[in-house]
Amino acid sequence: MQPAAEGTASRDDALAVARSRAIAHRAAFERLGARFDDDASETVVEWQNSWGTPLDPFVPISSSLLRAAVAYLSELEQSLDASVAELSSSDRDRRDGPDGWSMRMVIDHIAQGYILFMERLEPWPLVPEEAQAAALEELLERVALHDRGAATAFFGWNDENRRVRWTPRKILRVVGARQREWLDHAAGGPRPRVSGGHDEVAGDEGAIDEDQVATIRRQEAELRRIAREHPAVREMAWWYRYYRDRLAAWPADELDRWRATSAAFSDMLLAMDELDLARIRMSPSGACTSVRQQLSVALAHIAEHAAQIAQIRGTVPA
Repeated sequence: MQPAAEGTASRDDALAVARSRAIAHRAAFERLGARFDDDASETVVEWQNSWGTPLDPFVPISSSLLRAAVAYLSELEQSLDASVAELSSSDRDRRDGPDGWSMRMVIDHIAQGYILFMERLEPWPLVPEEAQAAALEELLERVALHDRGAATAFFGWNDENRRVRWTPRKILRVVGARQREWLDHAAGGPRPRVSGGHDEVAGDEGAIDEDQVATIRRQEAELRRIAREHPAVREMAWWYRYYRDRLAAWPADELDRWRATSAAFSDMLLAMDELDLARIRMSPSGACTSVRQQLSVALAHIAEHAAQIAQIRGTVPA
């Protein structure tokens, strides 16, 4: 489950939120067919490291629990969809504060979450060098396929707070810049910011430049060369996939995109066999995730933002 401490005033409040979520999820899963071989008593573990590092999220998830969790996710989605679909376009633009998000932005953010969850569940080749090289080739193939095609737009990271527009040439420019940031980091510079460098500049509308591609290949070769001494630079492999998917085809309308990405995520999970459900995805940088972890985050994500939309919706005249 996503950290319950977010937005809470104290440890006791965080535990109360976690306890409430766990009880609600367990009851829903049992109602939808899941069975547990433990009792419902709780154990509070003091964990000092980051939220994604406990081993529990990597325990394989059974197919019955998966089906129950996906069905519960669908129930949450349907309830939220019904409450939003009946609103007018102008009502969806109402915000939760002067600098806050509108319902339209929240829906777009939820859709982007599903895209990220699916990216994180893609398997990686076992050899880091091969995985990183393959991710770059997938990116370059996607860029070449869409050269001079229509621009896309995707909701960015939280601090970007908007849709970011993408073209193939812009993606090559941003990827090259991010590679240089990681090379500078290995030489003692600051760690690259997650959301930096995504603004548009003059020339982003043009055709892709073979010199851009050559530079990216050269910088990638240097990143792989120094990766044994500076393994953090292998994080660039995940960014190749992230930027590859900025050219993916999803509906432009926020509500339609949410429905499409939600369905794709659920279909992806339900198509997995037991080996897929047990597999730990380890990226070339060593970051690990699993079906259990991404599904848990998805459930927490939709519940958190359904509450946010309910709060905004309270400002909409009946």
